[in-house]
Amino acid sequence: ALARIHHREISEGFLRGLGARFLTLLYSEVIPATDTSCFVAMSSGEVLGFICACEKTGRTYRQFLRKRFFQATILVLPKALRPSTLKGILETIRQMRSPALNDLPQAEIISLAVSGNAQGRGLGRLLMQAVLDDLRGRNISAVRVTAGADLKAANALYQTSGFEKWGELEVHAGTTSNVYVMDIKVRCDH
Repeated sequence: ALARIHHREISEGFLRGLGARFLTLLYSEVIPATDTSCFVAMSSGEVLGFICACEKTGRTYRQFLRKRFFQATILVLPKALRPSTLKGILETIRQMRSPALNDLPQAEIISLAVSGNAQGRGLGRLLMQAVLDDLRGRNISAVRVTAGADLKAANALYQTSGFEKWGELEVHAGTTSNVYVMDIKVRCDH
């Protein structure tokens, strides 16, 4: 369900381009990982939205690749041969290794999405509070999140949740993203 919502609702980033089957594989490893926090909003058995955060994003993705490398490769290879997808993968790897990001918190909200028919009900804010409370309970002192600069609802949610804009970066050529950080020991009361 998370993979379907991610694929349908998160329009930016290269993960969507890898397809719903890849996202299903990814979330099947991310959700049960001990260093991640994932919450879902449900109604009548239907998943309406979700949020996932990692204590250390790079470590989480490395663990995923160690466990699921061959399956992920089989799912990604046909798409990775497309120049735009390969470019997106390389841009993301470059961004993850950027020295400019060394001062940012290692904990990161990696995905947040609410189904179109459930948007505008405050679910994003509830999911955000749940993940921030969980991270604080894990003794995480700060967290970051990246959002496409043109995603007005996402940027507004992060700002009104107490995140402060750290700066901008261009993960993918021609697409500006805003990077936000929050000291959750202090700001988790929003």
